[in-house]
Amino acid sequence: MTLIEHIERICERATHQLSREESRAESQRLAPLLKDAGQFSASLAAEIERLRFFRDQGFSVTVPDKAAAARKTLSRLRERFSRDYRAEQLTRGREWALLSGQIRETREELDSNLRTEWRCFVDSAYSGDNPDNVESVLAATEGNRKNLVDYRRAHTELRQYARTRPESREDFARVRALARILTEIYDRFDFSVPDDVKRFLQAVASGGAGLELLTQTVLDWLHEQNTAGQYRVVSRTGQ
Repeated sequence: MTLIEHIERICERATHQLSREESRAESQRLAPLLKDAGQFSASLAAEIERLRFFRDQGFSVTVPDKAAAARKTLSRLRERFSRDYRAEQLTRGREWALLSGQIRETREELDSNLRTEWRCFVDSAYSGDNPDNVESVLAATEGNRKNLVDYRRAHTELRQYARTRPESREDFARVRALARILTEIYDRFDFSVPDDVKRFLQAVASGGAGLELLTQTVLDWLHEQNTAGQYRVVSRTGQ
């Protein structure tokens, strides 16, 4: 029986007790415990649902050891409560407080394990250069500039996923799709531009290139790209 199933059994029996009018005083003592049990269940359910996401995707996520300890504590409490539906059967000794701590630690450790697994998944989905590194070695051609905008947008979205947690199975699919998009864009980058052209385009992007950078190699390349008409000579003193 799972942790949540144990909690649900206790909740069912406590709710039954609350419905008995002749046990009004006992019902008042059970009410806060029932609320606690509901919170236990809700907090665990969200993490367990995420655990299912990962397992559906083929990941093997470690379940905290505290989960087994909490299950044993719950089993003892449920057994006592099934014999006598009174609040003291739950609060006697330290076991209810112990259970609260075990469930909290189970949820926190599971949350940490899932976050770590998710970050590793996102990081390994695409291991290419970040946009700034790409830009530093890329010639500022029209095609490269356009592709760099798309690359930066997709890379930013992918890194945003690493800072969150998956809310649905679609999040896994989106990360894989972004990795494919980034790979496709990276393959479109033109890294084969001559050094003279790189220096010329970098200077233009920075505000203007001196005539000494307009070498024959640059002129030939501009004509090959049909982009020579996009540039003009301007006197610095006449700007």
